[in-house]
Amino acid sequence: MKIKFTTKYSEKIENRLLHYSIEDLSFDTEPNVSRIDLSLILNKLNLTVVDNKIVQIWGFCGNARTVKTTKDVPSYFKGTLMIEHSLQYGISYGIYNNEVPVYFNDKSGWVCLGNIDSTGEAVEFITNCVAVVNDEKLDALWLKPKWE
Repeated sequence: MKIKFTTKYSEKIENRLLHYSIEDLSFDTEPNVSRIDLSLILNKLNLTVVDNKIVQIWGFCGNARTVKTTKDVPSYFKGTLMIEHSLQYGISYGIYNNEVPVYFNDKSGWVCLGNIDSTGEAVEFITNCVAVVNDEKLDALWLKPKWE
């Protein structure tokens, strides 16, 4: 299974609100997307794919505020996070074989899943959701939810 991540910079992003439920230990975006082509799984988070674009994030992330860091989201541009694939529609696929580390900057409110030191191409593809793509791989996912 080969998934290639690419970024496309533009002023148009998915205008959704990212929430984190402290009670449920989970992320969600609203408004919800009802049409789903397939899902990519990062740890236990679902990244919804429609027309080869990541358009929604939701799912369990119990350790979102446990590993503290002073590092912050890298510089980024607005745009689209796209994938190239030959995956079957209607199925969920894990991006990695193992879970990636999760970090939390309690001063800025950003959560990072993955390589906190990544210096790849950074794109804000959903409001307050930044992906860092390095060598066609999703190297880091930075999320700044509304904490509830």
